[in-house]
Amino acid sequence: MPDVSRSIEIARDADAVFAHLVDFARAHEWQGSLAAVRVEHGDPVRVGTVVHETRRTPAGSQDVRYEVTELTPGRAYTFRGGGGPIRVVARVTVEPLADDRCRVTASFDFDAGFAGKLLLPLVRREAERELPEDQARLKALLEVAE
Repeated sequence: MPDVSRSIEIARDADAVFAHLVDFARAHEWQGSLAAVRVEHGDPVRVGTVVHETRRTPAGSQDVRYEVTELTPGRAYTFRGGGGPIRVVARVTVEPLADDRCRVTASFDFDAGFAGKLLLPLVRREAERELPEDQARLKALLEVAE
C-alpha cells in the first residue's frame, strides 16, 4: 500500500487530462509548492524523461530530480527520484469513467537512508496536505479549460 494515495474525478476526457499531466513544464499551474521546472528528453514524454524541479518546502527550497520509469500512453506513468536524503516512487493513473469524465489517482511511496529517516514523517504529512489541494486546482483548471 502506498504511503500517500488519493483519487479525484474530473469532468474532462481522459486523453486531455493525461496530456496535461505529462506536460511537466506546466505543472506549476496546479502544483502549489512548485517554484520551477526544467524537463530533459521530454518531447514527447517517454521512459527516460528527466524532470528537475525546485519545490518550496517548510525547510526552504528543495531541488528534486526524477525520471519517468514506466509509461502507458494516455493512462499511466511512474517516476522515481528525489532530493536530498528522501527518495520517491510515484504512480499517476487516469481511468476513463465516461467520454467526458475520468478518475485521476496519484500514489507516492517514500523512502530514506539513515540521514533521512527523521524527515520521512514530515514529507509524508506534507504530501498528504498538498495532494488534495493540488488535485483540486487541477480539476478546476481542466474543467474550466474545456
